[in-house]
Amino acid sequence: MSKFISQLIITGLFLLVFTNIFSQNRIDSLINVSDICSIEEKPIVYSQLADEYYYSGDYEKSLKYYLKSAKDELTNINPSHSVVISAYGNAGFLFNEMAKYDKAIEYSKKALKYAQLDSNLVEMASAYSSLGNSYMKLADFEKATFYFEKALGIDIKTGNKFMLSLDYNALGKLYQQWQKYDIALEYFHKALDID
Repeated sequence: MSKFISQLIITGLFLLVFTNIFSQNRIDSLINVSDICSIEEKPIVYSQLADEYYYSGDYEKSLKYYLKSAKDELTNINPSHSVVISAYGNAGFLFNEMAKYDKAIEYSKKALKYAQLDSNLVEMASAYSSLGNSYMKLADFEKATFYFEKALGIDIKTGNKFMLSLDYNALGKLYQQWQKYDIALEYFHKALDID
């Protein structure tokens, strides 16, 4: 092995160890903050903890803190739906990553419920897209199409070009899995054609 490759590997390992130490220090700090912060602040701290656990690869702890964040926020006198939407949406995403699609659907629907209460179109589209992904993974292509098209409709309405490209790409993947290749190709082209 060349000296350059050896140095590259050593540098990579150093960065990996340093990143893990930094992440663990951040987790420890957030746990300490959660012990002393107010009841109103805890859901935000729990959400940050969940993010840290997610990025460190500990999905179970990440889920625990996302769900704790939502639960605690809902017990506040004036709960912030954005905190609840984010926590439930992230939990749905994680359940999808863990191939627990029924749970992903359950929590994506909870995120959708609160997004609808706030008329938060961006979060509604995100929840619809998550539901589409879960149903696509379950090979329920009709339901997946329904939810992806709901997300697409909102993103067309809001003019969010980035999300539009993701919607068209998701529909392309869906139709590809459904073996409707002509339709898949149409959606892939639409994704590419967005300015």
